[in-house]
Amino acid sequence: MQKKLAMVRVIALLALIVLFNVITACGADDTQQETEQKPADMQQDKNNGETTSVSEAPYSFIEFDLEADFENIKDAVEVEYEFVPDRVEASYNDKNQGIRLSNDEALHELDDHFAQFDFDENSSKEEVLAAVRKAFNIPEDALLDLDITFATGTEKEY
Repeated sequence: MQKKLAMVRVIALLALIVLFNVITACGADDTQQETEQKPADMQQDKNNGETTSVSEAPYSFIEFDLEADFENIKDAVEVEYEFVPDRVEASYNDKNQGIRLSNDEALHELDDHFAQFDFDENSSKEEVLAAVRKAFNIPEDALLDLDITFATGTEKEY
């Protein structure tokens, strides 16, 4: 009888240990899930591990769509950029320079171009087109199709 009671105690102890491990493991998943579900206004920079806020548009616009035809090349320069509070999507193609970038690589490259812009929705058409031509090195005789949605929600076609 003593042996049987000892065996029941050992089994009960093992069951408690297994139960404890299962409960702890489930708790670890919750912690991991919380880490993965960062607030919408935070974005992890994969290059240097810094977390940066993306809750506010970094430029005066939230959408930028450019197609430029020149030197007998359709869409010689093509830029697409869209900012929403929880993500940023971008692509940048320049056929003359052999550039074909998307996502983080495109964002990094486009930042250099977009940083040159000092226009907003109140700027003249000529001012906006001149800044875009200069930033992307687009000749004056190029055919441009430019759509911009500014941070205020104003949409403009140039």
